[in-house]
Amino acid sequence: MPENVSRGKRVRCSKCGSAFYDLGRKRAACPNCNRADLITNGTIAEVSLQLIGGGHNDARQGWTDGWVTQNAKGAAYLNCEFTVTVGSFATRKFRDLIGLYTPKGAWWGNKGRRTIRDILNSANNLRDDDYSPTALSARCLGSLGDLNDLIFIAEIGVGRGPSGMEKNELKAVLTPEDERFISTQRSNTSALGAQNSLLGIRKSNAQPVWMSKV
Repeated sequence: MPENVSRGKRVRCSKCGSAFYDLGRKRAACPNCNRADLITNGTIAEVSLQLIGGGHNDARQGWTDGWVTQNAKGAAYLNCEFTVTVGSFATRKFRDLIGLYTPKGAWWGNKGRRTIRDILNSANNLRDDDYSPTALSARCLGSLGDLNDLIFIAEIGVGRGPSGMEKNELKAVLTPEDERFISTQRSNTSALGAQNSLLGIRKSNAQPVWMSKV
């Protein structure tokens, strides 16, 4: 049996002209074009967040309005699209997940709540040890939908997707304790400050989503 049978058919990309194996997929992505579209690993950039609703609700967890996605194995997460707002990669988009729950254990959900807290700190220019009334209120969510349109500073990485192809991912959320956050703020004439001045004080009865462990 030829070595390349399991790779599917050899096809040629109509965009770049490079040849690749389709791995048996009807709509196989060109690896060469995929690499060219990637944001460089380790890039520090300002990004805007949009949630892609999955339709799963659980009022006991505070998951309302259909923002949460649940897979067949019972894992719940936020499906997120991030758009770079300024710089050489402006308008580039990538997707990643923020975990909320998995039957396998508490680690993924706790990591997800940490990520949400960091996003709120980054978007509102708050240090993590700031527990002033303003800071506490800014970290509260009436709904997970409040995360939509938040602009924050992120470190973008490169990982592997389910298909084995490289993809961009949210490597880290930068907060005011990080020198890279400060330098990025200074170098950008961005919407970050203007956006956050419009966020206002959230309802005092809203609960911080990371306070309760899974």
